[in-house]
Amino acid sequence: MDTNNTERNIIWPENGFASNVPATLGESPSVVLFYSDWCPASRLARVIFEQVAADYAHREDAISFVKIPTERYPSLAAGYKIRAIPTLVFECEGRVVDTIVGKPNRTTLETLVGNFARSLDPRLGLAD
Repeated sequence: MDTNNTERNIIWPENGFASNVPATLGESPSVVLFYSDWCPASRLARVIFEQVAADYAHREDAISFVKIPTERYPSLAAGYKIRAIPTLVFECEGRVVDTIVGKPNRTTLETLVGNFARSLDPRLGLAD
């Protein structure tokens, strides 16, 4: 796996989160996972999210994947009106285009992200 592409498209708290998130959200299409470490469903969602994010890391000018731990960044969660965790937010051009509450299985998340990517195809030049 190409680490540079992975780091460019995947924004985790561990790799430059604070400096990259405000620029990423609003500028590039993003899939955002709001989660909490104490929640079993969030822990499972985070693993699935990371796997799907890695599948998309090779794409140029692709979707950014952002994990936001709600307890460490409550103002971001409040700004997105997060009321339950885990919650996935699909964002493009600074607008929320879809929100999914709960832990999707991997197949469902792959389908959701694939549909999101296809909806962006004219802007990003993404292809299956």
